[in-house]
Amino acid sequence: MAEDWPRFRGPRLNGISSETDWQSPGQDQQPTRLWATQVGTGVSGVVTSEGRLYTMGNTDELDTVYCLDAVTGKTIWKHSY
Repeated sequence: MAEDWPRFRGPRLNGISSETDWQSPGQDQQPTRLWATQVGTGVSGVVTSEGRLYTMGNTDELDTVYCLDAVTGKTIWKHSY
């Protein structure tokens, strides 16, 4: 599992991951997309912790916070306000 990224700019607040056990797909290849989801519009970043991914979006003037499974992208919970 990847290193947790529990807040904006990462665990050390410097925007740099300390992970070393990964491989680049190569100069002429794109990384493999594992999943995608729609959360509306906005400029929220994402944070991850303990296998969950958190972000937010806006649809029809309604803001929603999402908690997703980081591996599958399935919604665990969401809260609109």
